[in-house]
Amino acid sequence: MAEPAPTGIEALDTFLRGGLPPGFTTLMLAPAGAGAEIFAKQFAAARPPQRAVYITTDESTQEVRATAQEAGWDFQGVEVVDLQTRFAEAMLDAQQRARDEASGRPAPTKGFDPRDLVENTSSLDLLRPSSPSAAQPPRQPMSGTDYLGSLLDPFSRLRGPDRMVVHSLDFFLNLYPVEQVVSALTALKAANARQGGLLLLVLSKGAHGGTVERRLELLADCLLELEMTRKGTTFERFFLVKKVKNRTHGIGVSTYEVTPKGFRLETLERIV
Repeated sequence: MAEPAPTGIEALDTFLRGGLPPGFTTLMLAPAGAGAEIFAKQFAAARPPQRAVYITTDESTQEVRATAQEAGWDFQGVEVVDLQTRFAEAMLDAQQRARDEASGRPAPTKGFDPRDLVENTSSLDLLRPSSPSAAQPPRQPMSGTDYLGSLLDPFSRLRGPDRMVVHSLDFFLNLYPVEQVVSALTALKAANARQGGLLLLVLSKGAHGGTVERRLELLADCLLELEMTRKGTTFERFFLVKKVKNRTHGIGVSTYEVTPKGFRLETLERIV
């Protein structure tokens, strides 16, 4: 049986008896401000010099690497895929094109104000070129906007990544129907299982409804959850291990804090 791979969190690895089995998909549910982005980076850098891919949807590559450097994590073997910047650039181009088509003027090379947004239009609509006539079938999104497809790109290489992080799934659920996202993640899970790597998916808790969360939980081999409870003028933070496939050590819970060096958990206690 293959050795488990560390998560990068000492107390969690102890609870998991060394880490997560190869091929596992882990889902982390976390509210805003709980520190999930710190956990995600720490997880990505847990075992250098393995090949890792970190897909960021709400930070630039520079921000991700700066945070890792400040915490002292080895990100040399981590490839950062910056979908946030790619999406922002595509939106700016699409909005400029929409304005040019409406005015009939050639596209200027400068002077576009990103605050001049197109109202009552979805993001994907903006990323599609307009049809010349209503009789023609709608065209596919323009090249370079298949963000769901980009999730599988690392596994199309001769050898896929040893671990992969997607922070976060909110980006895809805001752009695509749930069915498409679930289908893409099912394929991603299968690709990771064949590679024998570790896959971490992060989702904002409560942002997309309980039905969506439950569907994604079914995909997970390991389910982690962060909770924050207000206690006077401070917040108490809890780290929960809610599911680990084929393990009999039950559910674990611990308080935690986010330090300049990353997540620090107290000893995880088994509660079931």
